[in-house]
Amino acid sequence: MRISTRTSMIVIAAVTTAALLSACGGDNSAATETPSTAVSTVVEAPPLPVAAPKELTETQKQAFNYYMSDARRAPLNQALNSVGNDLLTKLTSGEIPSSTRGWDKLSDAPVNGYGGIVSEPSRGGIDPGTFVQVNVRFIDGQIDRQTGPLGVFILKDEYMISLNGLTPLTKEDGTPVAETSNSFSWKLDSRSRTTGSEFEKRGFYISDVESGVPGYENPLGEGSYQISDYSSDTGDVTVDDIKTADADFLATLYQLNIDGSDWN
Repeated sequence: MRISTRTSMIVIAAVTTAALLSACGGDNSAATETPSTAVSTVVEAPPLPVAAPKELTETQKQAFNYYMSDARRAPLNQALNSVGNDLLTKLTSGEIPSSTRGWDKLSDAPVNGYGGIVSEPSRGGIDPGTFVQVNVRFIDGQIDRQTGPLGVFILKDEYMISLNGLTPLTKEDGTPVAETSNSFSWKLDSRSRTTGSEFEKRGFYISDVESGVPGYENPLGEGSYQISDYSSDTGDVTVDDIKTADADFLATLYQLNIDGSDWN
C-alpha cells in the first residue's frame, strides 16, 4: 500500500508532539511549576576597600619632636617668665592701671584659683592703645609668684601677641592642664596701622593626620602628630621653619618694651 507524502508528514508531526508531551510529563502544567529542589544563588558584594593609615614623613616627625623638645621650650619659658613677671610688677605696682578677673573674663578673681591681671584701657582706648593680660594662680587672694605667669596676652601698636607656658588655662573650670596641644604655643598677629589691613596670623599648631586638630582640654595622647603653620595648610613645616619663626617671635616680644607711658 502506498502512503501519500501528506499522510507521512502528519504521522511524523504526531509522533514528535507525543514525544514532547511525554518529556514534559504528559501535559503543559509542568512547564510553569518551580522545581522543589531549585537552589537560590546569592552573589555577595566585594568588601569596601580599607584606606591605609596615613603615615608621617620623616620631616614631619623631626619637626614634631623638635617642637616638643626642651631645647625649643627653654627660651620660650624664659621669655614667659621674664616678660610676664615684668608686666606683673608694673600691673600690681600701679605703673600700669589694672584689675583682676576670673579665668572666664566675666567672673571676679577667685580667692583660690586661676584668673588674670589685666590692664585698664590705655590712653586712646584699646585701639590704637595698649592692653596686657597675665594669667596667674591665686592663693589666699594673692598672686602665686612661685607658680609664676601661666600665659601672657599683649596688644600694642600693630601687634597682637600671646604666649602660653606648659600649663595653659584650658579646663572648663579654669584649671591649667599640662602637655596639651596648646602648651608652649604662641601667636603673633600683625597688621598695618596705615592701611588698616586685617591681622596676619603667625604661629604653629599641632594636628593629627588621622583625626584632625586635637582639643585643648586634655593632654596629648597617642597619635600621629604633625606641626602645622597658621599661614599655610601644606603641613610641610621643618625644624628650621620652627627655629626661625620662634626667633622672630621672641625678638618681637622683647622689643615691645611695655611701660606706664601708654597709660600716664
